[in-house]
Amino acid sequence: MTDAPEKIPTLMRFGRGLPDPLPRWADFPRYNFVGGHNDPDRIPVAALAAAAAAALNAHARRMALYNLGAGPMGFEDPRDGIARRLAETRGVTISREPVLVTSGSGQGLDLVNAALVELGDTVILEEFTYSGALNKARKSGAKVVGAPLDARGLDVERLGAMLDAMAREGVRPKYVYTSRLCRWSGKKVGVKQTGQTWLALADHRQLLLEPEVPCVRRLETSASDAFCSCGR
Repeated sequence: MTDAPEKIPTLMRFGRGLPDPLPRWADFPRYNFVGGHNDPDRIPVAALAAAAAAALNAHARRMALYNLGAGPMGFEDPRDGIARRLAETRGVTISREPVLVTSGSGQGLDLVNAALVELGDTVILEEFTYSGALNKARKSGAKVVGAPLDARGLDVERLGAMLDAMAREGVRPKYVYTSRLCRWSGKKVGVKQTGQTWLALADHRQLLLEPEVPCVRRLETSASDAFCSCGR
């Protein structure tokens, strides 16, 4: 197949209404701030290779089976690890049974939106947020409302005021999506700020979605069932 459209074989007939083709890949710009790229010079190559070798030695035979023979919920080892981490950081004691391992936060968000969101529902995302979460929410037909930020992440007081105003109008958002990485300042959200967010949402029995399970201390609150982590 050549670059010239007139030389495309006549048997290859594309459907109508296709978008314009993208320009040719011209490599990353010198200063690249797109997505979640890491510093190539900081990748622990030797440690990753050792970890891969250990995993292969332990579980290579299971690679012959779809889903490693573990079923659709995911491989048992990471599910056990997630359960342990929830017990250590959230005070939530569960087995591996309710833990689902997804292929990144994107797949988790797809599942959440498909299960919860209907056309016209309201969801709350940070004003500066993960573009994938924003696009998926819009694709699900949700009305997206931006939550205000401060230097530490979500502005908890203003978020609470937003939820109060929505409640007076009979609107209950399906979820609030947030990240421990404050995308305005580039700083990690601390334990205290995370806890304040939880407590503010607990007053509204509001579902909180996070793209990772943060390492935080257990909070003494009886409303832990109001929260859910969408992790990777």
